[in-house]
Amino acid sequence: MVNEEWVLMAHGQEPDAYDYLATSKVGDLTIAQLEATLENSFINKTNIEFWKGPITMHRLLEVSRTYPWGLPIPEAGKVDVVVVLNDDFNVIQPPGTEVWDIKHIRALGQGGTATATIAFTDGTLTADIIVNASIAATGANFDLNNTVSSPVLITNSLYLKVTETGASYDMNVLVAYQVVSK
Repeated sequence: MVNEEWVLMAHGQEPDAYDYLATSKVGDLTIAQLEATLENSFINKTNIEFWKGPITMHRLLEVSRTYPWGLPIPEAGKVDVVVVLNDDFNVIQPPGTEVWDIKHIRALGQGGTATATIAFTDGTLTADIIVNASIAATGANFDLNNTVSSPVLITNSLYLKVTETGASYDMNVLVAYQVVSK
């Protein structure tokens, strides 16, 4: 954030949203930062000009991070492999401000049958989705739609945790997703 005293001295007036966010790239800007710039603002006749800035930035963020009508962003779909060691866990977590629409998850036991639990997590708490699923070397598909309303969307703050709970074999977890917001 820009030092508020410097901004006041440089402009001789109250800082606006642009001053608060002057050192932020649009791709790195978070909703929390935008909200922080607005938290001490009141809507009245004297600050209508101020509010043009946040409205413009909101539109800019919306247009730059999402494809029209909430569709997946072209060329942003992918299949990733997440390795989960026996008696350990790994996460499926988008970077930054991305939002992923999970299309499919398939796991393969490495060398034998593994046992897996998949859960939503915020990094502190977990909410199990599938518990103690048997993952053969030939593979097993996870149908998250049996237990979670569709679509399954994950973010950097609410993502998936995959745990090998049988202390038996490692597993490779393939996850197919579409990026729906950056």
